[in-house]
Amino acid sequence: MQADPFWEPIAAAGHRVAVIDAPFFPAQPSSSVDHVVEWGYHDRYFGTSSPPPDLIDDVIRRVGSHPIGMVDHEYQRFAPCDWVHRDGEQRDLDQITRLIADLRRGLEMRLELTAAM
Repeated sequence: MQADPFWEPIAAAGHRVAVIDAPFFPAQPSSSVDHVVEWGYHDRYFGTSSPPPDLIDDVIRRVGSHPIGMVDHEYQRFAPCDWVHRDGEQRDLDQITRLIADLRRGLEMRLELTAAM
């Protein structure tokens, strides 16, 4: 992404800012922004990280690893929800049910994380 993050001027104006899984923005050090990258995000490009580095560890301690967004795969760039709970070309009903349950749990975790930050 070749753009300045829109949240930097907000933080510079004195507001507390936490950014969670902004699309296609790698971790960028900032003294005034908590930035969590690819914790529960659909597309994996950069890997799960945060500036400062211990923030992602704190996120995992507080709410846990995202049930889908932190899944590893042989590819560096991939969409975890395209691979989780899928054994073949298409998911069966049981696999769809498990995927939806994990997506719902991920949403609950994101709400917990937002409240905690």
